[in-house]
Amino acid sequence: MAPDIDASEREPEARRAARARRTALYESVKDPIHHAARRGIHAITACTPNEDDVVEVAYDAFCEFEKKNRDELSSPQGMAYQIAFQRGRDRGRKIIRHREQIDLLCKEPTLQGELEFREVDAQLAQRRDEMARTAIECLAALPADQQSVVTATVMESMSLSDWALREGKSHQAASRQRGRALESLRRCVDRQRRGQQDGKEQK
Repeated sequence: MAPDIDASEREPEARRAARARRTALYESVKDPIHHAARRGIHAITACTPNEDDVVEVAYDAFCEFEKKNRDELSSPQGMAYQIAFQRGRDRGRKIIRHREQIDLLCKEPTLQGELEFREVDAQLAQRRDEMARTAIECLAALPADQQSVVTATVMESMSLSDWALREGKSHQAASRQRGRALESLRRCVDRQRRGQQDGKEQK
């Protein structure tokens, strides 16, 4: 009678087999999902995608694809491509939202009704200067870690992945932290803008 294999020995073997299957599946769709992720992001942003975004989108797409029932698919690569393309578009929309949030830090959108006035250019220039000062004040009021991620990855040229590595954080945690920081900045700028408008009206 063959000796019974200890459970502690069977587990590593099972994990190795599962890892090998997962690796083989990933290799079979790696090129399509990276290509689709890149195309999906570009379709929304019209810019060359950051490789950090491409890698993260491709990984998320693979995790979603991995959970699908692939037994009856005529083209698993086609499904993986579609998933990655859609996730790329979703990431592109998120990037656009971030850009819009950053725009709020630097300028106030032109109001259509104001274009009737000849002095609008001078007014807008003054208002943008005020908003720039407000944005700097709001940034200074953020916690140090939020100041760091916005300064490094938005105002400077460091990638989010490089910042996360420098700070000992995962890419996902860094992304969430940057999102919270931008939202806090947006709210602060909005509050300051309303306060300035109320003050002018009272005068």
